[in-house]
Amino acid sequence: MSSWYLVMCIVSSHLPRFAIYWSIYWYLGAMFVCLSTIKIITNYISKNVIVCLISILLLSCIPMISFERSCYMIPFLWTGYLLRSNIRRIGWVAVIALLLVYVVLYYFWDICYSVYMSPFHIWNADWHSTFALVFRFLVGVVGGVCIISASRLLIDRRYFGWMRYLAKFGPYTLVFYTMSFVFNAILARILWHVNIYITSPGF
Repeated sequence: MSSWYLVMCIVSSHLPRFAIYWSIYWYLGAMFVCLSTIKIITNYISKNVIVCLISILLLSCIPMISFERSCYMIPFLWTGYLLRSNIRRIGWVAVIALLLVYVVLYYFWDICYSVYMSPFHIWNADWHSTFALVFRFLVGVVGGVCIISASRLLIDRRYFGWMRYLAKFGPYTLVFYTMSFVFNAILARILWHVNIYITSPGF
């Protein structure tokens, strides 16, 4: 968390309040809670499916801590883990099909479905929050699998060999998260310099 805060200070050229920073980049706290929960449970249970179900139920039932949003993240973590051994079976036909599904889902996307607007917790679940939960999960999984599969298929081609070096950082999610933050900061400054102000989350 401290190193992440330092990166933000360097890129933004000022010292933001730590509390505000923590609430915006809730990813770090949620990641810590999710991985710690999984680690503790696996000390007593070895079956992945059982650990998956227990961890999801456990983080969904405990009182919601706003800046962690752990019950939002943990299904994505387990989906990525379970897909890891099957991702190589996905070819171009499946990638194109996933891309079409993603385009349709994204067309119907509404900012109200965002985890920031419709945080889900079992204690305050209603029809809208449940629908938003399922919808954003589908968008995230379909889009993510599509991008990862397309990248894997392109990586062996002549003009995309450079992606192999980038892919080595794949296990280090925080590295990509840091890279995305730096990229967004640079891109925003370029756009602001030419008087283009982007505020849409979709962008």
